[in-house]
Amino acid sequence: MEDWLAENPQPAWRRHSDEVNAGLLARWLPERKDGTLLKTDLFDEIASDGLHSALVSRAGKICGMDVSGYTARAVARKYPDIAACAADIRRLPFADSSFDTIVSLSTVDHFADPADIFRSLEELRRVLRPAGTLVITLDNLSNPLVALRNALPYSLLRRVGLVSYPVGQTFTFGRARECVGSAGFTVLDSTGLMLAPRVFAIPVLEMAARRANGRMRDRIRNALMWMEKFQDNLFAPRLAHFVAIRAVRPAESS
Repeated sequence: MEDWLAENPQPAWRRHSDEVNAGLLARWLPERKDGTLLKTDLFDEIASDGLHSALVSRAGKICGMDVSGYTARAVARKYPDIAACAADIRRLPFADSSFDTIVSLSTVDHFADPADIFRSLEELRRVLRPAGTLVITLDNLSNPLVALRNALPYSLLRRVGLVSYPVGQTFTFGRARECVGSAGFTVLDSTGLMLAPRVFAIPVLEMAARRANGRMRDRIRNALMWMEKFQDNLFAPRLAHFVAIRAVRPAESS
């Protein structure tokens, strides 16, 4: 993680990613400020400002976890109001019904075995309180560029700076909804997220940040955000990099 961040910081892309994700959370997270919230991956917070502001406005207590101990420790120092720990999402170190809200952004799509996605979702359901909200994203296999990326060797993808972790198994847009539902959640919404093709958008945005004037940088950023207006478009499942799902644990669940 440390080496990748040093070699591929991508600050302009990280700001864009944070803005898109923050917009999603603003629409989907419950408007309560006294609850407990779990974020299952802290890459956003170590790679940039992350979603700290979006999270603290919607919860009284925030817990964060990451499979990387280095990342968890760094985020705990950076944001003391996040109780961060190293943990495996397949075996969460939290009691049943611990959280009112869970935010899981591109966490469950790094496993080689699809069964681990189901195990992770079952764990998320276990630690979420009845009537609690889950906001989850995972790589969208309906996008042909994502499917192609998953077919390429990780060593190449890391070398060119496209990924920071080994990519794993994931699902198509419709299958992702089915998977969340089969884990015991009630799916309320789904949408496409990050409609700009990353393989092109990342280098263009980073080059503009280094070399273009302020007006050109603003135009490029605005163009990328304009694309996000089509998240609910009929073609979004084929264009979006991520499928985003809002679901609840049914109140009657035990």
